[in-house]
Amino acid sequence: MIRIIDRYVLGIFIPAVLLFTLTLLFLFIAVDCAARLGKFLEIKLEVPVLQFVAEYYLCRIPMLLTILIPSVMIFAPTFTIIKLARTNELLPIATCGTSLRRMSLPFVVAAVFATASMALMDEFVMPRVADEIIRTDEMVSSRGVRYNVEDYNGKTKLWAAEFLIYELQLSKDVRFTILDDDKHPLEVYTAKRAQWDATRKRWIVFNGFFEKPQEDIREPGQKPRPWKIAIPPEGIAVPCKLTPETLRKDVGIGNRFSFFKFRDLVHEMRKYPHVPTTVLLVHSRFSFPLSPIVLLMVGLPFVMDPHSKSFIKGLIFCFLLAIAFYLVHFACVDLGSKGSLHPVFAAWFPVTTFGTIGAVAFSRMRT
Repeated sequence: MIRIIDRYVLGIFIPAVLLFTLTLLFLFIAVDCAARLGKFLEIKLEVPVLQFVAEYYLCRIPMLLTILIPSVMIFAPTFTIIKLARTNELLPIATCGTSLRRMSLPFVVAAVFATASMALMDEFVMPRVADEIIRTDEMVSSRGVRYNVEDYNGKTKLWAAEFLIYELQLSKDVRFTILDDDKHPLEVYTAKRAQWDATRKRWIVFNGFFEKPQEDIREPGQKPRPWKIAIPPEGIAVPCKLTPETLRKDVGIGNRFSFFKFRDLVHEMRKYPHVPTTVLLVHSRFSFPLSPIVLLMVGLPFVMDPHSKSFIKGLIFCFLLAIAFYLVHFACVDLGSKGSLHPVFAAWFPVTTFGTIGAVAFSRMRT
């Protein structure tokens, strides 16, 4: 049963949710548009530039909301609490017998609804706009560069920091992993550059090392050492069937799947558990939607103070908390996709760490 105090708190909280959602969405789009304005003007389009820009960001609104909702779930409660404190209403509420933990119940329920809304967008909205996001990304990428590209065909795993589309070149951190029948690394090519040779239909790697993890170099009188040689100046052709046309574009958090397609992804994860990106996508589908609850549990105990009346301090705290969470989350995603962190650990570490801190802080919150 909704109490009068709950209705009163929600009367402040709901407009705050709408305000912060629209404000953060507008700021994100404005900053991103300013950064991409030059690329928008360089594109040769059959439609007016303003129409393309509108379509570009309209299809990204669900993806942006998925990113911003966790932040809103800490900004809006902070605004509500500080507003009640500034009008000297928070202390009388607590004095009348309503604990601060009980008063925060509408925020917790809202965070649960936010988690559900993120899951629903993943299920029904994101799969419908994912292709449009990829298409417009390719159009905006006027320099012909894709970042953090990867591909996998069951026998070879490819990852590169950059893919120069027109030059058919992989650059910076390039890694080819050839797998045996048991999906164990058989050959590993780590290079700074890989060039596609259309005549030989092979990737040629340069400036790096060629390894055979299952073999050792044994020399008389010396201990065995891992089989590893430097790639010669003329390069080495990688014996794989991956081509530039098969490279998939990873759209990060926007790469979402409905559960119908998600079942195929889970099957692929079980079949190829050594492919980090697949495992990371599966577990992130369940871990990241929990972030609204996690951020609320972490931030709420620190702002639920009858004597805290500064909007500026509250907003700064929310901003720093959100930045810290997103930095940890995206760093784990990046390291997990590269294989530097176990993908399951990378998917669950941010919400588990912040969630543990939040649970402890919430349990100790003064009532």
